[in-house]
Amino acid sequence: MKDYIDYAKEYLIYKLHIFDTSKVSDDFDVIKLENKLNKATSINELHEASRFIATKGLKQITTVSNALKNFYLHLQEVDTKLVEVDTKYIEHYINKTCIDNELSFGTRQNYKNNIVAFLNYLDKEHETNFNIKKIKIISIEESTKSVGKLIDWLDTKTFMRVNKEILDYWKKEDDNLEKNRDILIFRLFSFSGILPNEMANLTLDSFIFNDNQMILRVNGIGTKNREIPLPKEKLIRYFNSYVKQRDNKSKTFFYSPSEHGKAISTKYLNLVVKRLLEFTKVDVADKTPKMLRKSYAIILNNEKGADGLTQPEQNIKYLLGLSNTTQLRELLRYATIDVITASKVFENMEI
Repeated sequence: MKDYIDYAKEYLIYKLHIFDTSKVSDDFDVIKLENKLNKATSINELHEASRFIATKGLKQITTVSNALKNFYLHLQEVDTKLVEVDTKYIEHYINKTCIDNELSFGTRQNYKNNIVAFLNYLDKEHETNFNIKKIKIISIEESTKSVGKLIDWLDTKTFMRVNKEILDYWKKEDDNLEKNRDILIFRLFSFSGILPNEMANLTLDSFIFNDNQMILRVNGIGTKNREIPLPKEKLIRYFNSYVKQRDNKSKTFFYSPSEHGKAISTKYLNLVVKRLLEFTKVDVADKTPKMLRKSYAIILNNEKGADGLTQPEQNIKYLLGLSNTTQLRELLRYATIDVITASKVFENMEI
């Protein structure tokens, strides 16, 4: 497929030629204005060219451009390729993301109409296969009810599926830094329950290998310091590959993709988790590391490990770095096994 900007440029030029020009200014020159769109090399330049065309009387072109620009910025933010877009994706964007961004019903309707028309144009002219179906724009009240019906944790079956399917985000033969880093980030959140700011501050020394065990030493930020046993076999392949490929001059274990001297941002960590959860099409209300942290706690409480035991409240409290167990008491029960057995819960998962 072509680049999104090339497609958007082509579509805006198409619109330039078919829109009603009966009310444009006397100096409206289609050829010159088409050249102005053609010269754009970024989504912002393309939007500015559209705004210039609007000053010549074709105001409706900015309505199209604004929808295409904001959808492009969203795809960039969550690192989603245009080819991955489908009806469900646009529906979620219009009825969840845009509502979260406090966009009005009218603005969301405009975005939906123009994005769908854009993709339908690509299907017709380039034989793409978006095949966007009818999308209902819901009210803010309906959105609140809809989100409320979704769970905010992963049950064991879904947890296993998600941790397996994230591997399909890349080609099997790929062995690049981004792949190993992002799988490692996602699985560390899944199997340790740590917070994004704790993840951002990990160093190579945070990982301890002792007697074939893999342990994560966490310097708590708003939580207690702790050592978390990890299911080594679920992580070691990606850990070793990432360590070989990472910039070893970086002080933090994970670093900014654009500035290797800076720690990775919590925003970027959130985007990694969100992107992979959206790829697996999991229906949860909260696609964040916080949701994976809650799932970790619930699985430890509910599932028996290879030793036939579940984790007691005091162990889960320790593993999450909590000093207060009030929020856990309705969910978790007491037992007396040792905390080191926590990683055994994940050992039998085929992922």
